[in-house]
Amino acid sequence: MQKNWAILLATSAALLAGCGGGGSSDSVQPAGQALAGYVGSWQADCDDHERESAVITLSPSGNGSIDIATTSNYYSGRDCSGALLATQTISAKISASPNGTVDTSVKLSANTAASTITVNKINSTLPQYQLSVTGPGVKYVTIANQQQWCIDFGNGSSTCIYDEGTQKAQTNTGGLYLRGNEMFVLGTTSTGFAFDTRYVRQ
Repeated sequence: MQKNWAILLATSAALLAGCGGGGSSDSVQPAGQALAGYVGSWQADCDDHERESAVITLSPSGNGSIDIATTSNYYSGRDCSGALLATQTISAKISASPNGTVDTSVKLSANTAASTITVNKINSTLPQYQLSVTGPGVKYVTIANQQQWCIDFGNGSSTCIYDEGTQKAQTNTGGLYLRGNEMFVLGTTSTGFAFDTRYVRQ
């Protein structure tokens, strides 16, 4: 199951260490233009009942930052077909500010070789937030003293998401790459960047 983008940004880069390639050259774009191409509505590939979407807007601050609102929908079918059973949201938007670009080698899918791409480096901030999961297939339960939302997909298949209450604000670094109508979210590693999630413009 893929991570909600907000959770990805809050994940330690050490978990991705050893993946991806090292950077070769850095450059700086005008801050007001660097991330403008990412503005729009995006949808991720289906990941075992779950499909995440992201709506990206330019920050009203006027400094070239973008605001990212994410939603994860859970469907009865493993291919994200069938009934919509649950929707996961977070109570805050991610803010991502441009931090220049770097040419680096990244493998963008499991079935392709690494290639050199120009990554938009970002600094990300997620304010204090809470998760919420709602929908007709959701039950809010307590298991082993842990409150969680459990989604029943039928045929004995289900998943549960912990309710950990209010989460602390998070900051992190990462990368974005635009290829036609595709957006790739990249996590940082000890040597560069590694692919995490592919989105298609809607």
